[in-house]
Amino acid sequence: MTKLTVLENNGVKVVESREVAKMTGKRHDHLLRDIDGYVKVLDQNPNLGTANFFIESTYTNNNNQSYKCYLLTKQGCEMVANKMTGEKGILFTATYVQAFNDMENQLKEQKNQFKLPQTYKEALLQLVEQVEANEQLQLENENLTIENRLLQGEKFSWANINLINALVRFYSSTVYGDFAKGWTEWKKNLLYKYGININSRITAYLNKTGKKTKPKTLSMLKGDDEISNGIITILTMCKDENVNVDNIIKHQQEVENK
Repeated sequence: MTKLTVLENNGVKVVESREVAKMTGKRHDHLLRDIDGYVKVLDQNPNLGTANFFIESTYTNNNNQSYKCYLLTKQGCEMVANKMTGEKGILFTATYVQAFNDMENQLKEQKNQFKLPQTYKEALLQLVEQVEANEQLQLENENLTIENRLLQGEKFSWANINLINALVRFYSSTVYGDFAKGWTEWKKNLLYKYGININSRITAYLNKTGKKTKPKTLSMLKGDDEISNGIITILTMCKDENVNVDNIIKHQQEVENK
């Protein structure tokens, strides 16, 4: 069975008889004959109103010829369904009910979305909501812009090893739930992309100093360029895993700019 398309005709929700014929497995001319019979009976009672069920219309075929059809309201579909039995009747009933309900829900959503305030209080609340939404959108755009600038290698005074630490820790907890795995992945990517071997530098440091305690991982980065490479590496990892770091970047800016 095909899906019914609900249309609006002068504010009335309807479906076209050709679609109904396809769905019910009837020839269109046979369905028209049945509806003509329903219309004759309905016309005998002016209180019922034929247009509440069936609206006569036309359609144009590929040869630009006009032919008769009917537009069926929900009540019209119910009348057709009541004359049907078996599986086809059940499926048609379920389909037209769902199609009309979906159309009504869409109209309700559109109405609510564009609902005009009726009082000063409603107008004020709507204005506040819009301002807050605009501010949030602006903030998200600013963070996105900064993130892209960082990914392109632009340097900021607040974008230091503390930012790398915060990003790697957040990434690790979000993706793995394990800090060690996140740091291991970051070091591997840093080595692969920039040739910066953190583990090798730690080993060289221990051999040179004779110390047994490992230095902090991020202290092995040399200069602003390598810090920038470290930031790009972790931001790329976050982007690949759809990890949102807007709040991390914003917090880092606030802390470092105090």
